[in-house]
Amino acid sequence: MAAGQAGINNLNGAVFVFTKSGGTFTKASTVLPPKNTTIAAFAAGTNIGMSADGSLIAFGAPTANAGAVGEAGAVFVATKTHGTWALTGTDTEPHPASGDDLGGGDGSVAVAGNGSAIVAGARAANGQTGQAVIFPVS
Repeated sequence: MAAGQAGINNLNGAVFVFTKSGGTFTKASTVLPPKNTTIAAFAAGTNIGMSADGSLIAFGAPTANAGAVGEAGAVFVATKTHGTWALTGTDTEPHPASGDDLGGGDGSVAVAGNGSAIVAGARAANGQTGQAVIFPVS
């Protein structure tokens, strides 16, 4: 199980991964977004999706830059290998615009049960009509 908290880590956010033993959940790991050097905050962890086997997490960072486009949002991908979590990718919209809010706000982030794809909402894209973006996972 994973839970995010967008308002910590200098407002860059974080995702906490929990394991369950018996009837007790214990924090097993903390996944941080990449070091932010271009904007005030990523707000990562606003929305989170996890694969069915618990080996892949995707989490929204609605105020992250998408290349040269400021604050369009991004989805960070972390995978667990041999019990250790590491960031393994960043997804952005193919045609981002500032303020699209990919992965945040009223949007969502979901991972296919087998971990083969990620779907993220960009609630303010296309002139505030919003859109869903599908990212294949390789």
